[in-house]
Amino acid sequence: MNNILTKKEYDKKEFKNIDFTGESFNNIVFTDCIFKGCKLSANELRNTRFHSVVFEECKIAGLSFQNINKMIVDMKFVSCDLKSSNFTDLHMNKTDFSRCLIFDCDFINTVLKEADFSCCDLKDSLFHNTDLTAAVFEQAVNYNINPNQNKIKNAVFSLPEAVNLLTHFNIKIK
Repeated sequence: MNNILTKKEYDKKEFKNIDFTGESFNNIVFTDCIFKGCKLSANELRNTRFHSVVFEECKIAGLSFQNINKMIVDMKFVSCDLKSSNFTDLHMNKTDFSRCLIFDCDFINTVLKEADFSCCDLKDSLFHNTDLTAAVFEQAVNYNINPNQNKIKNAVFSLPEAVNLLTHFNIKIK
């Protein structure tokens, strides 16, 4: 373990090009912080608070965000590589995931009203019992969202990828 994080609270701090692999984020509060070009992998996030935190061009793998402090969840992911991470049971309204690669991530029982997934690749990511009301999926690809198992009212999708929403209805399109 690197022990890069020595304080329990960080306010208006920019972390740039840091490899946080294996670093414990347990019980740390981040407010108005930016992680730019950082690598986060195999990090512990128990009771971590993210308030007004931006992850930009970061590589994030194998994180269980479901263990963070759920009182205030305010994160933004821009042009990040998110892999094998878990966002289960979080309220993440209006979260920006734009231009991200989101591979093999779980969004189970997650509230993502008005979230922005525009220009994302969502290969092998799981949406189940997820509230995607008014979420934006313009120019997003490789998503597999079952309209019978998720709320998608007023969500925005682009053609031709939106046709994938019909795969769960066992119909043929010619």
